[in-house]
Amino acid sequence: MTMSSLRRLARKARRIARRPVPVTPKPPGEPTLKSALMEEAALARGYGVTRLDARIILVEAPDRVIPFQDMNGPESSVVGRRLCDHKFYARQLLAANGLHVVASILAWSVREARQFVKRVGYPVVVKPVDLARGKGVTTDVASDRSLRAALVHARLGRKPVVVERQFEGDDFRFFVIGDRVFSATSRVRANVVGDGVSNVKSLIERKNGLRRQNRYLEGYLIPLEIAELTALRRAGKSLAYVPGAGERVHLRDQSNLSAGGDSIDVTDACHPSFKEVAVRSVAAIPGMTYAGVDILARSIREEATAENHVVGEVEYSPAPIANFPVMGSPRDMAAAILEYYEGRIRASG
Repeated sequence: MTMSSLRRLARKARRIARRPVPVTPKPPGEPTLKSALMEEAALARGYGVTRLDARIILVEAPDRVIPFQDMNGPESSVVGRRLCDHKFYARQLLAANGLHVVASILAWSVREARQFVKRVGYPVVVKPVDLARGKGVTTDVASDRSLRAALVHARLGRKPVVVERQFEGDDFRFFVIGDRVFSATSRVRANVVGDGVSNVKSLIERKNGLRRQNRYLEGYLIPLEIAELTALRRAGKSLAYVPGAGERVHLRDQSNLSAGGDSIDVTDACHPSFKEVAVRSVAAIPGMTYAGVDILARSIREEATAENHVVGEVEYSPAPIANFPVMGSPRDMAAAILEYYEGRIRASG
């Protein structure tokens, strides 16, 4: 075959790759929220959308069909996902790229976990190596007895468990696209604020009523079972407790919104150095060009230093919390992702 023939075949292959893909989709079921947001953003731009199932759509952008699973498109690699999902591997990559992380160990036994704690001291955090949304996580572990219980809760024995020195700071989720931070959100542990009259149970029910009006938070209500309200129990309080006017009562240890936490947009309040940390964190994970970055910091209004923050993890498929903050301006993550791919298409000619 001559060189000119090879070139003709290559041009033909490129033309075929840019055509809409003829498909006969299966009944999709109820779309996931992330997938629905991507579809809405594409339709708002006048693009055709083919839905294959609850999570996968094909967006017919100019000259290109872009496939998405939830909000992850062609530039979110399988390898990148595996690295993000394995918290310990991701932390090693972050540290190797000069980012500040907490001391931690991948423990295969209670003995290994105890040896690590002897070196770093209590309190520590225990978490599964590959679960999300705060599942299996125990914070404020401060004794050998509670360490053993936390290891069981994190499924030690089935898989290794991450044990890390606890860093005291507020929890922030940055969403990075390419070389910029699109949004920053403060995630506050589940809490209620007293009015001097209502008990904790009534305050939770009132707050859950507001969460039901939030498209994302409606699926993550604050539980009313005292066994689930770990911070409330540790403070020696019950659902019948009546907080004073303005008194804030923390209910759970996890700051995840899926655990009942609040989301507050702080994008415009961030010191530029924290945005740089977030961008570098995504760049440290091969195969990822956009992702969520979790940072614990004492304050994001001041310059980032080795003492005032740590990078917790990189999220391959972050929840669309920037779209639906409890406080602050909503920011359309799906539209920003589509804009990113539009730019990549223009750049490729």
